Amino acid sequence: MPQLPSGRHIALDPAPLDKLIRQAENGALVHQLMAIKSAEDAFSHIGVSYFKQRAPGSDEPDMAPGSARQPDDLEPYPSGFNLVTIQHELARWSTEDRVAFLAFLRESRVATFLESLLRAIKSVQADLLDAPSTLPGLLATWWQLGIHPLQEEDDPHNLRPPGESVQ
Repeated sequence: MPQLPSGRHIALDPAPLDKLIRQAENGALVHQLMAIKSAEDAFSHIGVSYFKQRAPGSDEPDMAPGSARQPDDLEPYPSGFNLVTIQHELARWSTEDRVAFLAFLRESRVATFLESLLRAIKSVQADLLDAPSTLPGLLATWWQLGIHPLQEEDDPHNLRPPGESVQ
């Protein structure tokens, strides 16, 4: 959790991605999970948190392994942005804060964090593909074969001829 030159503290929040992983077994979001092939593909599922004064008596929230220690008097709250949508907000930040945020994203501990998330995703994807007799496994298999109904025509895994849809 870095502190930007302006004094604002920020952190990455994997909760949306964790939710996607936990909900893989119900099948409704398998297509989103299977579409993640790289850390960058997961950016829309990684939130950016800001920090505010901690309410008296509130518990210190759990931070991801490898996080810098947060100041005792602050607690995170969702900024409403993820690593994709934050780009529009960055335009309103000072140049110094933008540079510091981008430097934070290039730190080795962030790369290690993102790789750990990608490993977890790959593991769940493999588990789904190993169970094709279940609905989530079947949907994952369809994605792998390029015939999932929600797969876009320009998806490199899509094996359907252009203009042909699954009915």
